[in-house]
Amino acid sequence: MLVKKFLHTVMMVYRKLLKFTFLNLFTFINFLPKGRFATTDGLDAIFKKKIKIQLDLGPLEFHSPNWITHYRATSILQKEPETLKWIESMAEGSVLWDVGANIGTFSIIAARRNIQVVSIEPSFMNIELLNRNVISNDVADAVTIFPIGLGSKTSVVDFFMSSQYLTWGGAHNSLGANIGAAGKSIKNPVRTQAPCFTIDNLLEIFDLPTPTHLKIDVDGLELEVLKGALNALKNISSILIEVDSEFFGHVEGVKEILERYSFINVMSGSDNNGSYNQIWQKSTTAN
Repeated sequence: MLVKKFLHTVMMVYRKLLKFTFLNLFTFINFLPKGRFATTDGLDAIFKKKIKIQLDLGPLEFHSPNWITHYRATSILQKEPETLKWIESMAEGSVLWDVGANIGTFSIIAARRNIQVVSIEPSFMNIELLNRNVISNDVADAVTIFPIGLGSKTSVVDFFMSSQYLTWGGAHNSLGANIGAAGKSIKNPVRTQAPCFTIDNLLEIFDLPTPTHLKIDVDGLELEVLKGALNALKNISSILIEVDSEFFGHVEGVKEILERYSFINVMSGSDNNGSYNQIWQKSTTAN
């Protein structure tokens, strides 16, 4: 235990030293003639940096300016294998709504499988990379991006973002209420105002394809998204939703709504600190 704590301390000092060196070098270059042009070019190069991932559908490229985006790209096959299998089961021409798309890994995989995708992502940090990744993988015609959040009502609401993960590829954001993992409040959040729509209102206002498949991963507010999709649920064939057993009433609330609309729970993934994915399929006997 002492050795582990010591190594952790050494690593933290090492990271701070590298950060100090980088920032001071950046500042020094800015003072040189044409230095700001050089640092601008450097930052552009960082965001243009891509990592290539080989899947059975061919290679995909994801922009990876930091460790989180690098991890999201490289962990596709290991992190949520059930999500990949679910997407693979969809017929060509299906319509997937990816609610909480982040940087677009699953949206892009679905689009490459000739599935029409609507990607919903409220984080201003992630929207940039979501657009870059869609363009780099040549799926712009198959993916419609909405830089908004979804919930149980359409209005302008408070948008809480984790200050710890306020970076590209970050998560733990909350729309309309300060609710994070396990139903607990996000500590020291950054707060702005943002538009929130229901899925049903979004379908009424815009000429969007009705989803046949729905993926919801919004860090604790999945139940609120379902409450705003009661009309859409009548036409949806399957849903992949993240639930949290440590958030009181969350699993039960999701179950109540989906069973009311004739969905059957066909899969529950591995528990990850209380949260896990469920896949629900519309009953073949439903009217």
